[in-house]
Amino acid sequence: MSNSGKADALAVFDVGTNTVLYLLTARGPDGGLATRDEGVAPTRLGEGLAAGGNPAAAIARTLEALASFVERARRHGATAYKVVGTEALRRGEWRREFAAAVAARLGLAVEVLSPEEEGELVLAAARRSLPLGPGPVTAVDVGGGSAQVAREREGGAPSVASYAVGCVLVTERFLTGEPTENAWEEARRYVREAVADVAPAGGEVVVTGGTATTLVTLALGMTAYDAGRVHGQVLAAEEVASRARDVYFLPLDERRGLVGMPAARADVFPAGALAVAGLLRALGAERATVSAQGVRFGVAYRYFDAG
Repeated sequence: MSNSGKADALAVFDVGTNTVLYLLTARGPDGGLATRDEGVAPTRLGEGLAAGGNPAAAIARTLEALASFVERARRHGATAYKVVGTEALRRGEWRREFAAAVAARLGLAVEVLSPEEEGELVLAAARRSLPLGPGPVTAVDVGGGSAQVAREREGGAPSVASYAVGCVLVTERFLTGEPTENAWEEARRYVREAVADVAPAGGEVVVTGGTATTLVTLALGMTAYDAGRVHGQVLAAEEVASRARDVYFLPLDERRGLVGMPAARADVFPAGALAVAGLLRALGAERATVSAQGVRFGVAYRYFDAG
């Protein structure tokens, strides 16, 4: 597929630890993107990540979701395809098996992003799509298996650090079973210690990922996800911390019933929000701007810039 030409419609598939995210987009005016179609499938590819298992069922679910999205992209006129993977594929010993299955069934290669590439992509997407100031921006991307903190540096490439505080990972280690004070405190202590070396941010902070967008949909009571309303909303760090705790102590059925809560995210949301709160605290940020444009948007910007 060509990387040039404004008529190209690029389909990007972001295979994450918790979800597969799909985006079909074209080059938009003024260097932006014109989204034609997008979707999400909560396949939980990284289930068992904390124990290092081989999630055969999750691999099968993820492959089916990818196949469905690829067919959907083709129906909508995609002319180029990119499949990228993050923490689950970085850590899983079965990643070659997964990539081979994708190649055999869909004829597509899987590019496993390094933590540095992942952080740079979300930072680039935030800078391109949000009205941020000229000062240095720090992007926090909390996913299922890890969190990336990417900082702009004057005259050089961004500085990126990765932390093992993904929502699936922390949930599996500490927050399965009935909610208890002991489990919550153990998880909170783990996050605090895991991000202890995070230096304060020198400017604006942006947060992205499914936990960040869910924090907004919960706050706004959104019955249907609207990226345009989510993108650019501001979260107060104090409210993130209290929301994490409040939701954790609700029974799972009640969590799923909250207006704005994706049902498939209800079990891992408290851990994700705890990670967001812990990172904002470590960064010394009282608030953060939410970006609804994550890795897949960064991939698309990079693709069209190279055209």
